[in-house]
Amino acid sequence: MKKTHKLVSMLVALIMLLGIATSCSSQSGTPSTPPSNALETDNPAKPSGNNPSTQKQYLRMSAGPSGGYNYTLFAGIADLVAKEYPGRYDIQVDISTGTSENARNIMMGEAQFGMVGLDVVKDAYDATGEFEGMEAGQIQHIISGPAAVVHILTVEGSGIETVEDLVGKKVGVGKGVMSTYLPILFEAMGLPTDSTSMTQLTITDICNGLADGTIDAGLYGTPYPTSSISDLSMTSALKLIPIPVETVEKVAELYPFFYADTIPAGSYNGVDYDTPTMSRRSAIMTNPDVPEDVVYDILKVILEQNDALVQIHADSASLNLDNALSGLQTPLHPGAERYYREVGLID
Repeated sequence: MKKTHKLVSMLVALIMLLGIATSCSSQSGTPSTPPSNALETDNPAKPSGNNPSTQKQYLRMSAGPSGGYNYTLFAGIADLVAKEYPGRYDIQVDISTGTSENARNIMMGEAQFGMVGLDVVKDAYDATGEFEGMEAGQIQHIISGPAAVVHILTVEGSGIETVEDLVGKKVGVGKGVMSTYLPILFEAMGLPTDSTSMTQLTITDICNGLADGTIDAGLYGTPYPTSSISDLSMTSALKLIPIPVETVEKVAELYPFFYADTIPAGSYNGVDYDTPTMSRRSAIMTNPDVPEDVVYDILKVILEQNDALVQIHADSASLNLDNALSGLQTPLHPGAERYYREVGLID
């Protein structure tokens, strides 16, 4: 009986010790992962990095397809920000289908930053067109930058040499607003679209489709070079289809956010000729609820460590003060306005 009593006493003591340990652990453990649809803050014991604020910021960047320039750019920005402000920012770079989804994510507060084409920015700000029913005024400008350069690509043996040759073919087109680019071209050129099969695909799927012959051509807007197309050029005989300047002029009469551009020879393996095409500029946008200091810090890194971004992708050079306000269609975020006043870009 004494042995039983002693055993019970030992079990009670053990349970009490475990309870104390569990309580201590719950009070001193690391913070839980922040909700995915909100900008959250934490309070480290001491300020870190070059920013005097003591609040840790959890940020999301809506970047685009994983094989595209925007994803590469935002991953580079996130890395530079983490080094410049150690412990202050926790940045998640999210894959998206592109500019329209990026705009929606920003407007709904599901992302704090994203690259948005200037062909959709005004509709997003006004909550019109494809953004009808959403709250207006929920997207603001940080910096204009890289253009989405239209690539019309195919491979040797497709029989496609000109835009006109795309009529009646199977064409993979970028998702979202990019799916309108081929119809825009056909409209300006007076070509029919009802006989051309267009399927919305990611850039990776477009390149895979060209490699395995399930599509005849692809159309995608992205700065050059982009990794998925570069990979295709290493394994298949890539061809870029030109869009003549006079055709771009016709397009610009209807859609003035497009302008004539060129993909230089040597941008992709085996493509040893300049390819005239059309482009539309993009901008890094944010939600008005993002704190001023956060936008200021991110913009400061983008502009003052631009040389490092250029090492990640050459087209990052277009993120500069000369281009910063090009095509401005919405109010500037106060954090961006503060930085541009400091450097004398605006009064």
